[in-house]
Amino acid sequence: MKIIVVDPGKNEVKSFCFSNNGTLEYVNSFPSKSNEIIEERFLEEDSSLRQYRMELNGHNYMVGEGVDTTYNTELTKNTLHHKLCIYATVADFLTEEDHDEEVLLVLGYPSTDFQNNFRREDYQRLIYGDKDGHIEFVQNGKDVSFQLTNVIVLPEGQAMLPRMTEVEDYYSLYVLDIGGQNVNFREFDNKGNAKTAFSIDAAGVNYLETTLEAELRRAIENPNVNFRGIDYNEAILTGKIFDIGAIEGFSDSTAFINNVVQNFIKKEIVSELASRGYNINVQGQHIIFTGGGSLLLQPYLENLLQGNKSNLIFSKSAKWDNCLSYTIKAFQEQFTTNEQFTSFIKPLYTELMKNGYANFYKGLTPSATQDDDTMDFNRVL
Repeated sequence: MKIIVVDPGKNEVKSFCFSNNGTLEYVNSFPSKSNEIIEERFLEEDSSLRQYRMELNGHNYMVGEGVDTTYNTELTKNTLHHKLCIYATVADFLTEEDHDEEVLLVLGYPSTDFQNNFRREDYQRLIYGDKDGHIEFVQNGKDVSFQLTNVIVLPEGQAMLPRMTEVEDYYSLYVLDIGGQNVNFREFDNKGNAKTAFSIDAAGVNYLETTLEAELRRAIENPNVNFRGIDYNEAILTGKIFDIGAIEGFSDSTAFINNVVQNFIKKEIVSELASRGYNINVQGQHIIFTGGGSLLLQPYLENLLQGNKSNLIFSKSAKWDNCLSYTIKAFQEQFTTNEQFTSFIKPLYTELMKNGYANFYKGLTPSATQDDDTMDFNRVL
């Protein structure tokens, strides 16, 4: 049996694969994109390792890297898109010898929807399928079959305990998980108990990229600019857009990007939190930022929240924190001591560190020796 933990994000799909005894076998990530295509467009020789060609229930799909479509913007995760992404990553962890392999699947789900039993159970049924958990399809020209023994659903942004150990002497702690679709907010008391949890829809980085494109189109009236060809994620990361000429009202592209990003954060995140009674710019309020979007927005958030900058913590493993939290929740009951759990979870952080917490295709590098000196692994339970 394999134990597969998946964070099926709206911007990126992240996953871990463990053997039955808890040994980490693979790590994988790929863009959260899918599109139905005609069969003739399956060009295996032109595909990257993170692109998956699927034949499921008589339809052909392309999933992952290089898919010519926008990110999925449906507010729910109870969709065919997420089903395809989850199946694709499970299949990628299986070999030809793993025919009908038993799989225990651990999945994330938005905090707000998680509290709705009907939606959560509908999500489980969607993934479990209508054949008692027996899943069959073709991926990259190879037959795939596996048997789901269980589908465990856990809320996003929940288990930040490893990072919370970095904060000393706090009365309350906010955790903001910035994803592609939404921002998950959680408040913890000084004993690590969750007090409040909710999601802010349409506040994630996918919407920010859409906003940036829309504002750029308004600012530049030039029919020769290929707006669709601009990598807006890279533009936010570097603070620059090249070869577009002058932007009306701004000295350069950096000033334009700063203006759009700061306004988006203020309106969609800071003001929305304030309207619910949570001020993240008040001095002394400890905040942990996680989720892949937090890495992208870190310099903008630090600049915007100057009044509380010394109390902001940005998780280095941000894009993987949900996957790590699901792993902690799924496995922690199997260990009776801190030492047992530490020996299990530490290799995960070490492996991610060696890859710079970045995007990478499945497979592990031997000789893990590097430690995360910001983590006290003996305090994670």
